[in-house]
Amino acid sequence: MSDERFDLSGIDPTRDEASFDRVVDGIMAVASDELERRRTTARPLAAVSAWTRPALAAAAVVAAISVAGLAAVPRPPTSAEPEAGIAEALGVPADLGPFVRGEASPSVANVLVGMAGRR
Repeated sequence: MSDERFDLSGIDPTRDEASFDRVVDGIMAVASDELERRRTTARPLAAVSAWTRPALAAAAVVAAISVAGLAAVPRPPTSAEPEAGIAEALGVPADLGPFVRGEASPSVANVLVGMAGRR
């Protein structure tokens, strides 16, 4: 490998400035139609941001209709008698119900009584 530098001045486009300016002007003249089209075309982010207000307005309308619909639906009356819970639905004896629901800690006697009631 050599430490000698290469002379690239022969391919320098700015060596003859008048010629370089003519080339640049020619390229700009040919590309002017495309550059103008790109300048006037909306960017994707601009198109998305243009839809922000209408989308939020539509979301507000949907929310208002949903709230009105939910308010119009009558609620079922609550009964004084509690519905069957998971423990009752699984067939856990009534004596063991409070222990399954975590309302109390069972003793050995409670477990034996509950198991005896299952037979």
